[in-house]
Amino acid sequence: AERVERADREFALRVVKITKDRLQRLSEFESLTWYLFDEPPLDKKLLVFKKSTPQKSKEGLEKAQKSLEIIGEKEWTMQNIQKSLEDVVKQGELTNGDVFWPVRYGLSGQEASSSPAELAWALGKEKTLARLKKSLALISV
Repeated sequence: AERVERADREFALRVVKITKDRLQRLSEFESLTWYLFDEPPLDKKLLVFKKSTPQKSKEGLEKAQKSLEIIGEKEWTMQNIQKSLEDVVKQGELTNGDVFWPVRYGLSGQEASSSPAELAWALGKEKTLARLKKSLALISV
């Protein structure tokens, strides 16, 4: 039970860290963070960046997921996640919109949110990969 409480506290601190710059009033906290605590519904059409295609977005999501899976729990930092996603763009000959947009939307269900690296870091590896898997299933249909 103590480990769960520590994990919950650590998660809450991560959520505060990635939202504090956008938070002007404490009353906005829930509306700016609810999707980190509860899985958001996703709109298949919004998974695709307006300057991308479903195929490129699917490819970006698949490669991002594979790249993030390699990062170990102890190395799960914003910097490592960001670098991993940037490498996917470079190596996959994809655009930022093909990778960063569907990852961000897949993790948050929001068109405006914290960066994909911040979201992935706050959610943790397990939740991040689970949400990306769901996004891929949705975009694949």
